[in-house]
Amino acid sequence: MAKSVNIRVIIDTNIFFLSIFFPDGNERRLFELADRGLWQIIIIDYVFEEMQLVLERKGIEPNLAVDMLDTYRNIIHMDLDPEVYHNYVKEASEIVKDRKDWPIYIFTRIETEKDDETYLVSGDKHLNTSRVKKALNNRALTTKELFKLLRVK
Repeated sequence: MAKSVNIRVIIDTNIFFLSIFFPDGNERRLFELADRGLWQIIIIDYVFEEMQLVLERKGIEPNLAVDMLDTYRNIIHMDLDPEVYHNYVKEASEIVKDRKDWPIYIFTRIETEKDDETYLVSGDKHLNTSRVKKALNNRALTTKELFKLLRVK
């Protein structure tokens, strides 16, 4: 199994949701492996806020997201600078169909430029297109693809 705390995994709302409601799934394993120090999970504030709204819409206490994150180590929250966001909106609008996915795309675009060991893990069809993958240097992956790439068993 690959061992590198330098690996950073940016997750979207879909992965966050699945990690909470499917404790035996690969998405929860992302958190467990981060907890063991194999990598760091990054959740941008936009995703965290969206997750709380999704939980609330489903009649679930929104603080469940906070409780989940408090359980694990190596999870960091970051925010997207609004000025930087506006510099990439045109690009995002041409590559990502769903406007709600622009912040995660833009954040990942910026972070993958800074660090070769940063990946976006998403189950969202709009973030797993060939155009998005190409724009992010093939670092937009599903959970299974990440595990295969990093030889996680």
